[in-house]
Amino acid sequence: MINNYEKYNESRSRRRGNKINSARGGYNNNIKRDSYNNNIKIEENDYSENQNLFLSQRLESIIKKISETGDLLSKEILDSIDNKSKFFDVTYLDISKNLDNFSFFTKEEVNKLGIVDNTIDTYKSNKRFESKIYKIVKILFGNKFTKKEIQKFISIYKSVYSKGPDKKNVEQKALTNEDVINKIIEDTTNGKLKWVEVPELIGLEKYRSVVNITKSKYLQIELYLFTNQDNDFLTLNLRIEKINKFIKSINFNKSNIVPLSMELKKIVSKK
Repeated sequence: MINNYEKYNESRSRRRGNKINSARGGYNNNIKRDSYNNNIKIEENDYSENQNLFLSQRLESIIKKISETGDLLSKEILDSIDNKSKFFDVTYLDISKNLDNFSFFTKEEVNKLGIVDNTIDTYKSNKRFESKIYKIVKILFGNKFTKKEIQKFISIYKSVYSKGPDKKNVEQKALTNEDVINKIIEDTTNGKLKWVEVPELIGLEKYRSVVNITKSKYLQIELYLFTNQDNDFLTLNLRIEKINKFIKSINFNKSNIVPLSMELKKIVSKK
């Protein structure tokens, strides 16, 4: 069944993650690796940087379906994703080949590996851990939910998981140029994208923004503005170490995106 979810969202070529053999829940406890037996255990006074809760898109889609049944635990999970003032000891949760398990990262591993974005590669890592869903819920929410409530959630989860993703969600609509520019405008306005001017030839202004995906992979967005020509354009490139993979080039002189391009140019160049 997991193969169906691979088609729906993120492909998983990773091996099965590490299992937790020792874990107990609670808001004030933290998870650390036991260097003697490679298990995971809970310890007090862990000063690793706090982490918000993130889910893979395919797990989030299952949780949303569960919430439609009125399940309170699933709604708490969704609320926790949206609430950036809440912090957790485990994060980047995903489905597993084992129906009883979730895979995840501890906050310690997130900091150690330098994970900064909720991207597909995060869920393909072979450094991920696995544990029973029941244990993960206890780690996340302590005693907020009863054993019966957690077991009910797990039962519905298994049912939804086994049915596979909705066919309408398997094929996602390709992003248009308008979608791309709108997203760049939104992220620039919200401060998610930072632009710097890159020295170029006379008559050309060049601006660059970089989105880190992993330590060796990042998305590079470049905006080219010509002083005396109507040939402004935007490029998107995926950089993996020193290798450049071209993704898309958007010319701004097409009538359907002129208004959006004007807005983007104004925001980036601040003119």
